[in-house]
Amino acid sequence: MSEPIEVVPEKIEYLLQDSGEELEDWMDEEVGEYGVKEVNIDRATMKAIARRSTQVKVLRFLLKHSSRDFSRKEIKNAVEMPESTVHRALVRLVGAEVLERIVPSEIDRRFKCYRIANLKVVESIVKLHDSFVSFRIARLLPYGFVSVESLKKNKEFLALCRKFRLEFTDAIECLKLNTRKVESVLSDGYTTKGQLTGFRRKEQ
Repeated sequence: MSEPIEVVPEKIEYLLQDSGEELEDWMDEEVGEYGVKEVNIDRATMKAIARRSTQVKVLRFLLKHSSRDFSRKEIKNAVEMPESTVHRALVRLVGAEVLERIVPSEIDRRFKCYRIANLKVVESIVKLHDSFVSFRIARLLPYGFVSVESLKKNKEFLALCRKFRLEFTDAIECLKLNTRKVESVLSDGYTTKGQLTGFRRKEQ
């Protein structure tokens, strides 16, 4: 008679092993209301934040992708700034109640995400920042016409974009905002009518 075979139950891993990486895409399908929380932020605080380009860059990214929450790592990768810089910006923005820090899962409370508390407040802060920056950028423009294409090659213009942490397209939007100092020049071509071709600095 043969020896009985011992059957060892297969060991099942019930817990995910921590690979050291944040799970960045697990919330992609999360549905909810974002940016509608009532907040009480005074004008002075909004202006103070608007003068911090690092904080505004974080807000601009979250504003453009306001349908979901983001981890600190995701924000850092998106805005391409050092983690310590992003961390400081997030702490201050949460402290000012501009952003909310949330724990999306009770399973791992170490994993935190960030969302805009009130979209209108953030829109106002970004607009304040861009309005301020627009006057600095406008000083580079000649009184004659300057095309958008030539600004792409203008070293001083690109240096200001880096200083104020603006993408080129964001800097162009800043100039369009400044109707006091800058005139937007639009194309009158048949197929391109109404398209922005450049700017002209107003004489004042």
